[in-house]
Amino acid sequence: MQRGELIGAIVAGVAGAAWALWAAGGASGVPAVVIRVVGIVLGLALVIAAVRGMRGVAPENGGTLFAARGYRLTVLGEVVALFGGGFLLNATGHGEYTIAWYAFVVGVHFLVFGRLFHPRFYGLGVAMIVAAVAGAVAGLAGAGPGAILLIAGLISSASLFVVGGLAVRPS
Repeated sequence: MQRGELIGAIVAGVAGAAWALWAAGGASGVPAVVIRVVGIVLGLALVIAAVRGMRGVAPENGGTLFAARGYRLTVLGEVVALFGGGFLLNATGHGEYTIAWYAFVVGVHFLVFGRLFHPRFYGLGVAMIVAAVAGAVAGLAGAGPGAILLIAGLISSASLFVVGGLAVRPS
């Protein structure tokens, strides 16, 4: 395991838990509680596994992708797109699609990372875009705001947990 992959697993654990919490807003009662608890438990497990995996792993020569100019520019573009798109969706009365928009933008961000840094990001990018499209299609088909949250949020969360889990699996 490389240190950069383990840092990525920590990010995936935190982000996966956040997406699960957001998705839980589309459910109520026991299902919402289960989604929240499972999301937090999986996120914590992933973070703990990654932190434990860092013991004895030397820092990578040449730094991590976090220091790269391409990383900073991609994240800057992502933040602008997230907030700009979210603002426009809310301003036009379609705020229920914000989670799908966010999943789409994050997916594109990972596709750019795949091009700039490593092909392993492509799969996560595609999965996040699938989450966005699935949530948006459900909403356009009349499934309602809760379904958009659940579909886009849970697919995004699961995608992050799978990719993060692959980074911490034993060799």
